[in-house]
Amino acid sequence: MSNVVVWLLAAVLPVLIVLKNDKQVVHLLEGKLSRRGQDTSAANEAYSRHKEPISLIQFVGGCWIAGLSLVILGTHVTGISVAVLGGLCACIGVIGRIRSFRAADKELG
Repeated sequence: MSNVVVWLLAAVLPVLIVLKNDKQVVHLLEGKLSRRGQDTSAANEAYSRHKEPISLIQFVGGCWIAGLSLVILGTHVTGISVAVLGGLCACIGVIGRIRSFRAADKELG
């Protein structure tokens, strides 16, 4: 039973993190525009233009690899090694998401 819960968490949690992160980033950009007295509708459009699909795939895939490798391969050397590689892939995805935010922020001025 606990393996089923771990599988579900490994499959759903990264996607929920990405969705929540996107909402928060747009909210930050809207706040910046609001403080300047500008229209906030441009924030979502600017962020959507600069989103890189590969960073989304890297983050979600890296989280899946890291979580599932520990479940499938265990905590032996192989499982931990694959989990570390998955974690690195997820970190590269996070860096891409940060670059997308910075590009949208720069576009909005």
